[in-house]
Amino acid sequence: MTISNRAAGPQMHKTQPEVAAVTPGSAAEIEENATGNHVQGTTLVGEAATDGAIDAPVGLFDENDDGTFNVSNPLLQKAPPAANLDAEKDDDDNENGISLDDREDGSVVGDEEGGHGEPTEPKFIEISLQDPFQPSATRVDEKRRRFLVFHGIGHIISSDNRVNRRVDIVLSGSGKKVEESFVDNYGFNRASLSGEGAVFTCDPDEEMKGSTVFYQAFPGFKGNENFTITLPAREIVTAVASGEGWIAVSTSRQFIRVFSKTGLLLSLYWAKGPVVCLVGGGRWFGAIYHSAAPINFSFQLSMDLVEICGSYHNLLATVRVPLSPGDLASAGTLRWACADPTSGLIGVMDSQGIVSVLMKASGWQWIPVLDTQTLARSVDDKYWPISVAPNKFSFILLKARSEPSVFPLPLKDSIDFQIPVSEQTGSRALSQQIAGRNQAMLWETAFTAHQVAI
Repeated sequence: MTISNRAAGPQMHKTQPEVAAVTPGSAAEIEENATGNHVQGTTLVGEAATDGAIDAPVGLFDENDDGTFNVSNPLLQKAPPAANLDAEKDDDDNENGISLDDREDGSVVGDEEGGHGEPTEPKFIEISLQDPFQPSATRVDEKRRRFLVFHGIGHIISSDNRVNRRVDIVLSGSGKKVEESFVDNYGFNRASLSGEGAVFTCDPDEEMKGSTVFYQAFPGFKGNENFTITLPAREIVTAVASGEGWIAVSTSRQFIRVFSKTGLLLSLYWAKGPVVCLVGGGRWFGAIYHSAAPINFSFQLSMDLVEICGSYHNLLATVRVPLSPGDLASAGTLRWACADPTSGLIGVMDSQGIVSVLMKASGWQWIPVLDTQTLARSVDDKYWPISVAPNKFSFILLKARSEPSVFPLPLKDSIDFQIPVSEQTGSRALSQQIAGRNQAMLWETAFTAHQVAI
């Protein structure tokens, strides 16, 4: 799937019956997604919209290498009406295997849409894949300001006063304080922040060029210096992440490029599917991508978790990303992801507000640790995620807003994990007390095993 902010997305492509077309979003939607965490939903077209959720896995493939993905699944086509079982024995010559005898109500099987005895037309479902996005970034506000990054160790603000563009970097949560600013002559639209520096990318201003990657190094680290590189022609950055000694970008050619903190290309390989986002911290790097067609109105995402130590890369696990089932109105999507460089925890939040963390205990399993919807006191309360740490979820509480404001800086808050456990019958106070002890025991057991394993 080729993603560009200047080219319209491919059109729906119907070349075969009994398939569904899966298309990326338009250029405007891709650009909007690059500036925040907005994603597209799932749209059902025709009578297939009333046939219920897809309940079997399907294949995702690019048949013509044109950026249009087809979903091969007979369940996407509306099943023909049931035949008269008594007459079915005598209709072996019918090419559709369906009796054409009259029903009890006088209607004829196969007469719903195509005339007497004619087969129905194939039904199609149009599915827009979730576009790439930068976790912890916001859209441009009315004063042309935005967070390129706002997470547990600091934030990056991009502003445009019509005279020039500026970037302000604040590092506060990594054990030292860093505040830097510079004039943005490129128009950066993606960024990642680590304890060693900040990396920025921008799209090319000419069609025949590739994206620019700029790294601003913080002092005090060996093998850590500023650099600027340009990707090959027409190769556009779709997501970026950084960690201890490394920088990673995914591109519109479905490549993943990993650089050192001096600009040396350490690794180049194909992503296993269209990338949704990259996440990283410390020596941990995760690439989240579409691995199959949506099922039950929920995107099927997987993550390759890689350990990076200098030029040595080790694939630790490939795991499915947990997403709550969606519905006709809203698909189950990924809203946010982060990595805690100290504990090695990977955290995600889906569109239903469920926070999960990846643990090596029991063989790299996701544990649901918090349901933010149960914490909301009103329909206007929104929990904007910042970071996860051992038994702690940090967030910004928003009131009737979807994103935090740039100025004044929003206030951070945190809450302990609340693993959903079953409550015993009886006294409510006693039941909650027992549930609290059960939650603490479950977390301590899982986290201890995770620390030992990594």
